[in-house]
Amino acid sequence: MGRYGFLLLRGDGIGMLCDMSRGLSGIPEKDRQEILEEVAGHLHSAEQKGEPVEKTLAGLGSAEKLAHAYAFGYGTAARGLRLADLPGSLAFYATIGLSGMILVPTLVILAVTFVAVAIFIPCVAVGNYIGFVTIPMFTFGSASISPGPLQLLLSIFVGVLFLWLAALCRDGLRRYLSAVSARYRARRLGR
Repeated sequence: MGRYGFLLLRGDGIGMLCDMSRGLSGIPEKDRQEILEEVAGHLHSAEQKGEPVEKTLAGLGSAEKLAHAYAFGYGTAARGLRLADLPGSLAFYATIGLSGMILVPTLVILAVTFVAVAIFIPCVAVGNYIGFVTIPMFTFGSASISPGPLQLLLSIFVGVLFLWLAALCRDGLRRYLSAVSARYRARRLGR
């Protein structure tokens, strides 16, 4: 349709694209333009079929939500999932469905907890080793491994294991959010 093909639209269609453009402000111009042309193409196609613009716009939902779905998909593909992406995304994904309200906070809490445990366990082992604290670790019945090199090695191993679990949670969250974003865009654009 070309770089300025969306100018064929009237009134509310252009307003929707302007609102989306503001919502996509963190995306490079070339990619933002492709996204806007895709949405403009959908609006233009509906207009050519004689569908009322208001009906098409209602089917797309709010410009902010649609922009967020595109922006999140672009952001995770370009730079991966960052902790800073989550607060703004939680509100969006909570409104998409019940699974978003349950799954997203659960995976975030698990990932953060796993990272905290991965840091805490080796710190306690070092504290035990230097005599700063005396917290029994790796107990088996009434026996525990005494502070020393073996306890340090086991705590590092357990710490790495918890970091791996945190990475699995983060990857699962990224995949889920990307899939939900793609489904939302596809459903709104009628694909």
